This record gives sequence, C-alpha cells and structure tokens, in this order.
Amino acid sequence: MKIITKNEDIFPHKTEALIIGLFEKQKLTGYLKRIDDAINNEISFIIKEKEFKGEFKEIKLISTHRKLSANKILLTGLGKEKGFASEKLRRLSAVTAKALRNTGIKSFSTTLHSTNVKGINTRKKAQIVTEGIVLGLYDFKKYI
Repeated sequence: MKIITKNEDIFPHKTEALIIGLFEKQKLTGYLKRIDDAINNEISFIIKEKEFKGEFKEIKLISTHRKLSANKILLTGLGKEKGFASEKLRRLSAVTAKALRNTGIKSFSTTLHSTNVKGINTRKKAQIVTEGIVLGLYDFKKYI
C-alpha cells in the first residue's frame, strides 16, 4: 500500500475515484457545487431522487462521464452533522476504502479530511482518515 498526501486542487488531480463525504440534508456549496456542476448536476439529482440520503456509512458510486479528472465519485454518507466525531470519521474511512477495493479500483483520492469535525484541525483529520483507510484495507495473511 502506498499513501501519498497532497494539498492541491482536486479538479485537475487525476485519480480513478474521488471520495466525497456528505452529511444528511447537506447543501452542495463550494467545491461540492463545482463538482456537481461539472457532471451535469448528477449529485443533486441523486439526492433529489432519494437515491442517496447521506446516512452514516451509505455508499453510492457514480460515473463522472469523463467530465472530471476523476473517473468515478464515491459519495459517502457522513450521517447527522451534529455529533460527528473523529471516531466516526475513522470508521467511515475504513468503510469507503473497503467499498472501493471491492469494485476493483486501485487508486483513489479523498476529501474526507475536509469534513467538519469540531475541535480537530485538517492535519489531524488527514491522519484519522489515513488510519481508517489502513485499518479498512488490512488483510491478515497467516504464514504457512
């Protein structure tokens, strides 16, 4: 496993999949709105049609139809914003990493570290997300 951290604009960043976390009833603003606009409001449509509600650990993989440098977007439900804490972020990171592994996707990028977690800075959130990914992808191989 190779983990690389970068602080760069996600739009030109090439990746097989981009993980985006959404809280229940969250409005799409900022970079989320830009992503949604770029893929013809596909995220808004999925939310409107109740195909994705943002419930904790809810997962929805969608195609970007080559309109972004990411081939796919994995929408990840963060649950209710109130009470969202670091342990939920860690568990969610593990769940999303497992979900992507099961699709055959080999590399991905995430915006989960930008999720609002009260009292925790971005660096610590990045560490928490990384820990969750590593734990989620861990596969014990017994020595023979």
